[in-house]
Parts: sequence; structure tokens; C-alpha cells
Amino acid sequence: MMVVWLKIGHIIALSIWCAGLLAMPFMLSRREAGLVGEPLYERQKVTRFVFISLVSPAAFIAIGTGTALIFAMETFTAWFAIKLLFVGLLAKLHIRMGTAVVEVFKEGEHFPLWKMLTTASVGVVLVVGILVIVLWKPSLAALSPPDHIMQPGGLADLLGFYRSSSPTSMPTP
Repeated sequence: MMVVWLKIGHIIALSIWCAGLLAMPFMLSRREAGLVGEPLYERQKVTRFVFISLVSPAAFIAIGTGTALIFAMETFTAWFAIKLLFVGLLAKLHIRMGTAVVEVFKEGEHFPLWKMLTTASVGVVLVVGILVIVLWKPSLAALSPPDHIMQPGGLADLLGFYRSSSPTSMPTP
């Protein structure tokens, strides 16, 4: 039953995290060049609130519950390694958005359209990639090395190195 609650928490937190990361480029692009005073302060306040109070805690909870699920369900497969790669890239995007939240609201700065489109596109690719991998759970057996190579001495046999026929044993103390 604990696994079910972990999954529910993971999915909710992941949904908030991903939605927030997809919304951040659009929120940052609202910072026009030359904007000063109260309108600038209000946009900065809302953007920082969303990132610090909603998106970042959701990321923390999503990663924490995901880590707990790894150990609770003993998920150690090839597709899962690829998913973790995508999640790591999502975390990298999160860090980049946090830096942008601080940098964009400095005097004379803005978030140009090309940067907004690029960042949003990267976010969409990562989120869709994670969804596809998790829902498809591809068998990557074709990418794994043959079984005879994974046996002790298998690489030596493949490369044609001489291996003694006597069994190797560990010395006993």
C-alpha cells in the first residue's frame, strides 16, 4: 500500500514540476526590456513565487518519492536508466530556470523570444521523452551485450586470449 501512495505523490509532484518548468519560459518572457518600477517588481514577485514556492518543492518531492520508489519496487532495468538520464536533464533545466529567474530581472536584462522558444522546446522534449519511456518501457535487450561476453572470461574468449582450463578458485584462509 505504501508503494501506491509513493506513486500517487510522485505523479502529482512530477506533474506540478513539469508544468512549472514548461510555464517558466513564458513567465520570464513577460519581462520586457526597459520595464521599470512597480510593473517590473510585480512580474518578478510572481515569477519568483511560482519558482520558489511551487516548482522547486514539487521537484524535491518528485525526486524524493522517485528515489523511494526505486528501492521499494527494485526497478533496475535498462529503460529505467534512460529515464533517469532524462530526469537528470530535467533537473539541469530546473537549475537553468532558477538562474534565469535571478538574471532576467536585473537592470537592462530581458528574456528574448528565441530563448523562450528554445527553453520551452527543450522542456517539452524532456517531458514527452520521460512519458514515452515510462509508458512504453522498451526492452533494450538488442542493445545489451551477448550473454557469453557477460560470463567470467567471456571477453578473453571473444578476443582470442588464452585462458587456462583449470577452474579458478579463491584461496581459503
